[in-house]
Order: sequence, then structure tokens, then C-alpha cells
Amino acid sequence: MKNAEQNNEKRHRTLIVIFLATTLFAFGVIFILSAAIAEEQRWGFLAIAALRDIGLLLATTGTISFLYELILRREIVDEIMERTESQTLWLRTHLSSEIVAQVATIVNPLTAYGVKNFHVNRDQLPKIPEQLGPARDEIFAVGLSLGSLVLDHRQLLEEKATCGCRVRLLMMNPRANGTPNPIIEKMAVNIDSPKYDTELNSRLETTKEWILRLRRAHPEIAAKIEARVYDYVPTLAILMVDAASEYGKVTVELYPFGRGAIDRPSIEFEFKGDSSLYRRIYTYYLRLWDNSKPLV
Repeated sequence: MKNAEQNNEKRHRTLIVIFLATTLFAFGVIFILSAAIAEEQRWGFLAIAALRDIGLLLATTGTISFLYELILRREIVDEIMERTESQTLWLRTHLSSEIVAQVATIVNPLTAYGVKNFHVNRDQLPKIPEQLGPARDEIFAVGLSLGSLVLDHRQLLEEKATCGCRVRLLMMNPRANGTPNPIIEKMAVNIDSPKYDTELNSRLETTKEWILRLRRAHPEIAAKIEARVYDYVPTLAILMVDAASEYGKVTVELYPFGRGAIDRPSIEFEFKGDSSLYRRIYTYYLRLWDNSKPLV
């Protein structure tokens, strides 16, 4: 909208300048013709010279203004734009990535904390195979039951483990004291799933059976896959891919109370130095891992 208004304003100004230039030229011609008539009628020399000089001045001014507005001004503007673009390209080419990153942190303070992307819901979040694809050293997942990861993508996890990638799965124990957790019961009411506690416990048992089966059939793969449980109710899920390195990625999915899995927003983090949230999140959840109990 603003660009359209600016273009209309420029067009309007150009038309005014052309009109004034044409008017000056016309008056100049009139004065020159008047000087010729005055010469035929034998007016005084000074009067004839004044009419002719004023006419030449007006006609010349009008012509120059007309040509400048239609031709020269556009060429000058184009040349300025071209030089500006070339200088911008030079800056992008010659400035180091470190300087560009520092400038970016000034422009957007969130980048200093390693924030890369925001996603309103799971539909906007990259699919799990896409997130796990680049993993080389470690996959570290934290959540309620990690159902979509373990149930739907266990083959991909096994493939990554076969290639030497360590897989850590950290899940909540829904029945830490042998009885249903009251907070889980409230969550079940809000998401309209009365058997949510049973569902979470069933997923936990499925994960346990999967790991035991791997230990019997493929011990070398099972050695790379670990699962642990903790007794707290999490407020977020985390998927960390090669988070110990500087090239990995950390995705944090929030658990708004009373919202289903599809409606959970998430934030992607990347490495921005040892003080960035990327590194802090990984460090904090390593501590939780160390203080959790093996599932099997």
C-alpha cells in the first residue's frame, strides 16, 4: 500500500514538472515571437532585446526541465540504484560470516539465544524423518511417552543406531508410585481421553518390549539405544540431534494444558556459542538423564 502511494506521488510530481516545463517553453516562444513583432514595428532596441532574451531564457529553462525529468533524472536514479546494489553485493561477498552473525544479533536479539524458527503447531514442524535425517552422533529425545517417535519411527532409530548414532529416549513414568498420577488424570479430562494414563503406560511397555527384543535379536544395535524414565510430569518435549556439536539442532515442543498433540507450538534452536539456549537445554537434560532410572 505504501509503495503504491509513493509511486502515485512520484507520478503526480513528474506530471507537474512536465506541465510547468511545457508552460515555460510556451511563454518563451511567445516572448520570442513578440520580440520579432516588436522588431517589425520598430520598437526600441532595449525592448526588443529584453523580449528576445526573456523568451530564450524561458524556452531554454522549459526545454532543460522537460528533458531532465523524462530522461536524465531516471538515468541518474537507475545509476544510483545500480551502484547501491553492487555495493550491497560486495559487502555480502567480502564480509565474514562472523560479522554478519554479529550484525544479525543486533538486529534480532533472539538470534543471540539461538532461536531459529517458531512453529504454531505440529503441521508446521518438519516431519520426524526430516529432523532425524542429518543425525550422525546422537539423538536425544525427551517427552511424555515419545509415542510418535518410538511407535512410528523405530525402524529409522534402528538404522541410525546401526550407523553408530547413539539414541537416548527419556520418558515419563505415569505410575511412578504404583498409582495413576493426578496431573495425568487432569490432562486426560482436558484432552477428552479418559484412558490417557493407561495409554501412556501401554506406550512405555511397548518401548520396553522393543528394546528387549532388540537385545535378543540385534545386541549390537540395542547397545546404541537407551531408554530411561523420570517421575516428573513434563511441560515440554525435546528432540535434540547432535546437540553436543556446533552443527546440530534442538527442537522444543511446548505442552499447553488442555491442548492435543497436534496443537502444540514449538521452537527450533541452533548453536550460537556456549551461552546460547541450545547448549543450555542440552546440558540441563543431560543432568535429568543422569538422575533418571533405566527403563529396562
